[in-house]
Amino acid sequence: INIFFDALGLVSFSIAGVEISCQSAFGGNALLAITLGVITGVGGGILRDVLVNEKPYVLTKHIYAVVSILGCGFYYFISVCLGYKVMATFVVIILTVLIRLLAAKFRWSLPKAS
Repeated sequence: INIFFDALGLVSFSIAGVEISCQSAFGGNALLAITLGVITGVGGGILRDVLVNEKPYVLTKHIYAVVSILGCGFYYFISVCLGYKVMATFVVIILTVLIRLLAAKFRWSLPKAS
């Protein structure tokens, strides 16, 4: 159940980061808006792990930042390019939480560099 709340925190902070960057002068730059969303989402998880004295989850081999990148990309495309902010929020929350829960259940991970 902690993974569910972790996924909700990740997606909410990621969406907030993209939305704040779009409301500022960086709305036309997709790469910058997505990057700021990922930094905001992943940074919240790192801060949480540091406060409870655990190794930051993003530094393990699980897909954590990749889910945030996908969520931020979809949110930017749907909200900025198509203009549907409310729909973008609901779609990205469902998609990101679902991918994060499936990744935890089936132990999806990124390949290691040798």
